[in-house]
Amino acid sequence: MKAIIIVITCIFLAQNSYAADKWGFIKTYETPKLSERPVRFVNIGDLKRDGKNQILVGYLSEIDDRDYNGALSYSADYEFYIFEWTNNQLKAEMAKKWKSTDIKYTRKDYSNVQYMMIWDIQNKTLAETFPPFFAVEWKNGHYNFLEQNNKHSIGSWVFPWQSTSCDANFARDSFPKECLYGIRNFKQEQGLKLVTLTRYSKGSNRTLKIRSSEPGFPVEFEDKSPERSFVYSSIQDIGFGRFRKNAKSGILLKNFTDGFFYNVTAGDKDKYNILKTDIKNLKIQSRGAEISILDLYIGSTRTTDIEEFWGYVLEKIADGGNVPVLGRVVIKSDLSGIDFKKIDFPHNKQFLGMGYFEIKDIDGDGLDEVIAVEQTGKRKFGIEYVLYTQTMDYIKIFKWNGKEYQVMWKSPPYAYRGTKFVVDDIKGTGKKQLIVLTREGTIQIWERQ
Repeated sequence: MKAIIIVITCIFLAQNSYAADKWGFIKTYETPKLSERPVRFVNIGDLKRDGKNQILVGYLSEIDDRDYNGALSYSADYEFYIFEWTNNQLKAEMAKKWKSTDIKYTRKDYSNVQYMMIWDIQNKTLAETFPPFFAVEWKNGHYNFLEQNNKHSIGSWVFPWQSTSCDANFARDSFPKECLYGIRNFKQEQGLKLVTLTRYSKGSNRTLKIRSSEPGFPVEFEDKSPERSFVYSSIQDIGFGRFRKNAKSGILLKNFTDGFFYNVTAGDKDKYNILKTDIKNLKIQSRGAEISILDLYIGSTRTTDIEEFWGYVLEKIADGGNVPVLGRVVIKSDLSGIDFKKIDFPHNKQFLGMGYFEIKDIDGDGLDEVIAVEQTGKRKFGIEYVLYTQTMDYIKIFKWNGKEYQVMWKSPPYAYRGTKFVVDDIKGTGKKQLIVLTREGTIQIWERQ
């Protein structure tokens, strides 16, 4: 695998607002610089269960950039923050900075963290990284930070049945080994269901189970068919829309035995259907070059009646290398195949592919928009590295106009690669804001005018 060296020769252009043809956004707030390290994850949720959201940010990524003087300048190996909007500013309610030598667990490389999930189950809210290196919860009026250690490794602070070897081999546990695959509200009146995969012995099939989220997490269904062994590989192939709990299309799993996808849906009463599709390849993936998303997203950008899978597709450009672009997939109603479309639009000069993106309804009309980072710059391929120069990121918001995806807004340029964002209501106004985590180490809040 090639090492990546990024040399920046561009300058961030400070602007308070920027309007495209249709929408205008204004930058209403920006924090001071928080970190030199790239953002690994960001999430937002109500950890205190008091109706106010908090932003959780992990600066855990590997060192892949240099500062303006060409020297490494990281004050801590890892940084984790929890922010809340208080008195017209983002207040850091928790700020943890620690070096790899401070970690109590043998595996000290927290750059393996993929994302952080916020779980609200059984009257308890807890945020936990995947793999479960650490977690945090609001308890007795303060944040309680939980971390793996050598004396007692666990598979999850939320799900007591989860194996310690699901994602990062924290410990060699005994069989059976059960791992969470995804979540669904198959039927709203029955509450959230947990879809898991269990291996009972070495070399045995991975068996599908469906658990209730009620106390004790009772097993409601188990597929014991010898012809099915579903794939679980959370780091390299994260999933297929597995965390969209209200998705109407059930939950999609791939069968290792025959290579086909199967769709799990609710049946009559407490039964479930495991329906074989004629699909072996969705043509999209959750990883694009150095960037990855939580999962293949499920959204509805054109009509509420059609759910779409969104991910990356690799495309060759003029420099001879590949870059990630966006792809959309709809599974045919009879499960006989897919309708695939690569999403194209006029790019900036020196286009280097699409970075982080989300499928969210930002204007509140019931349909999702595509919010995506467009990466630009130059690159040169060496024997052991790729040299990037003149790099800038632009955030673009796309909306379906009945014929194509139209650019509704384009941000000013952000220096450095690795811009991320989250779309939610952090201010408690009832309207969603675009919360941008810049590669310069600040957090910006943009609001639609």
